[in-house]
Amino acid sequence: MLIEDPDNYVRVQQYFMNAAVEGIGDVRAVQLISKFGTLENLLKCVDQVEGERIRETLITHADQAILSKNVVLLSTFIFAC
Repeated sequence: MLIEDPDNYVRVQQYFMNAAVEGIGDVRAVQLISKFGTLENLLKCVDQVEGERIRETLITHADQAILSKNVVLLSTFIFAC
């Protein structure tokens, strides 16, 4: 898995590899974050995602993905203190 932007690597780790969105594997997660940049933008533009199964998965698990992001951000803040 190659992710050129370190911030995108963190985003992929946060949102998808924490199993927040079941059915989105490493490769697809990298593709989605590379294309849409952020989780919020991905969910906002979910109708542009290719593949009905992936689109439906993102819609179904959107709340879990947002929650996962918030937990990771909170834990990052706590460990930074």
